[in-house]
Amino acid sequence: SISRVVSRFAFFPPSPSSYKVTQNVDGTASLAFTQPELQAAADTFPTRPEVHTLLTSRNERVVVLHFKHPGVETTLLWSHANAMDVGEMYFFLLHLCSSLRINVV
Repeated sequence: SISRVVSRFAFFPPSPSSYKVTQNVDGTASLAFTQPELQAAADTFPTRPEVHTLLTSRNERVVVLHFKHPGVETTLLWSHANAMDVGEMYFFLLHLCSSLRINVV
Protein backbone atom coordinates (compact mmCIF):
# COMPACT_ATOMS: atom_id res chain seq x y z
CA SER A 1 0.00 0.00 0.00
CA ILE A 2 1.01 3.62 -0.40
CA SER A 3 1.03 4.16 3.38
CA ARG A 4 3.56 1.34 3.82
CA VAL A 5 5.86 2.91 1.20
CA VAL A 6 5.54 6.34 2.82
CA SER A 7 6.26 4.86 6.26
CA ARG A 8 9.47 3.23 5.06
CA PHE A 9 10.81 6.60 3.91
CA ALA A 10 9.30 8.84 6.61
CA PHE A 11 10.40 6.70 9.54
CA PHE A 12 13.80 5.55 8.35
CA PRO A 13 16.05 4.87 11.38
CA PRO A 14 19.14 7.04 11.86
CA SER A 15 22.29 5.71 10.24
CA PRO A 16 24.79 5.15 11.58
CA SER A 17 23.40 4.27 14.97
CA SER A 18 24.83 6.05 18.02
CA TYR A 19 25.47 2.72 19.76
CA LYS A 20 26.32 -0.94 19.31
CA VAL A 21 24.93 -3.89 21.28
CA THR A 22 27.25 -6.76 22.14
CA GLN A 23 26.38 -10.12 23.65
CA ASN A 24 28.34 -11.00 26.79
CA VAL A 25 29.54 -14.52 27.65
CA ASP A 26 27.07 -14.69 30.56
CA GLY A 27 24.13 -14.28 28.15
CA THR A 28 23.45 -10.62 28.93
CA ALA A 29 23.88 -7.78 26.45
CA SER A 30 25.73 -4.47 26.74
CA LEU A 31 25.35 -1.14 25.01
CA ALA A 32 28.42 0.85 23.95
CA PHE A 33 28.30 4.25 22.29
CA THR A 34 30.07 4.70 18.97
CA GLN A 35 31.08 8.27 19.89
CA PRO A 36 33.84 8.38 22.55
CA GLU A 37 32.33 11.49 24.19
CA LEU A 38 28.99 9.76 24.79
CA GLN A 39 30.70 6.63 26.11
CA ALA A 40 32.84 8.72 28.48
CA ALA A 41 29.70 10.45 29.79
CA ALA A 42 27.89 7.11 30.26
CA ASP A 43 30.90 5.71 32.13
CA THR A 44 30.54 8.40 34.82
CA PHE A 45 27.25 6.88 36.04
CA PRO A 46 27.43 3.94 38.47
CA THR A 47 24.39 2.13 37.08
CA ARG A 48 23.83 0.69 33.64
CA PRO A 49 20.52 -0.31 32.10
CA GLU A 50 19.73 -3.90 31.27
CA VAL A 51 19.93 -4.26 27.49
CA HIS A 52 17.56 -6.57 25.63
CA THR A 53 16.91 -7.19 21.96
CA LEU A 54 13.47 -8.19 20.74
CA LEU A 55 12.55 -9.58 17.34
CA THR A 56 9.40 -8.16 15.75
CA SER A 57 6.92 -10.04 13.59
CA ARG A 58 8.70 -8.46 10.60
CA ASN A 59 12.04 -9.93 11.76
CA GLU A 60 13.37 -6.52 12.73
CA ARG A 61 15.53 -6.17 15.83
CA VAL A 62 14.40 -3.69 18.49
CA VAL A 63 16.72 -2.69 21.34
CA VAL A 64 15.11 -2.22 24.75
CA LEU A 65 16.84 -0.47 27.66
CA HIS A 66 15.64 -1.15 31.21
CA PHE A 67 16.81 1.48 33.70
CA LYS A 68 16.20 0.25 37.25
CA HIS A 69 15.88 2.44 40.34
CA PRO A 70 16.74 0.54 43.56
CA GLY A 71 13.80 -0.60 45.68
CA VAL A 72 11.13 0.67 43.31
CA GLU A 73 8.26 -1.27 41.73
CA THR A 74 6.76 1.49 39.55
CA THR A 75 7.81 1.29 35.90
CA LEU A 76 7.30 3.82 33.12
CA LEU A 77 7.10 2.29 29.64
CA TRP A 78 8.60 4.86 27.27
CA SER A 79 7.86 4.43 23.57
CA HIS A 80 10.02 6.56 21.31
CA ALA A 81 9.32 7.49 17.70
CA ASN A 82 10.18 5.06 14.90
CA ALA A 83 12.91 7.30 13.50
CA MET A 84 14.53 7.84 16.92
CA ASP A 85 17.82 6.29 17.97
CA VAL A 86 17.36 4.87 21.49
CA GLY A 87 21.04 5.65 22.18
CA GLU A 88 20.21 9.33 21.76
CA MET A 89 17.52 8.91 24.44
CA TYR A 90 19.89 7.15 26.90
CA PHE A 91 20.69 10.15 29.11
CA PHE A 92 17.11 11.44 29.08
CA LEU A 93 15.82 8.02 30.20
CA LEU A 94 18.53 7.79 32.86
CA HIS A 95 17.49 11.23 34.12
CA LEU A 96 13.81 10.19 34.25
CA CYS A 97 14.72 7.10 36.26
CA SER A 98 16.81 9.06 38.74
CA SER A 99 14.64 12.18 39.07
CA LEU A 100 11.26 10.46 39.29
CA ARG A 101 12.60 7.47 41.27
CA ILE A 102 10.99 4.96 38.94
CA ASN A 103 12.08 2.19 36.62
CA VAL A 104 12.07 3.14 32.94
CA VAL A 105 11.80 0.71 30.01
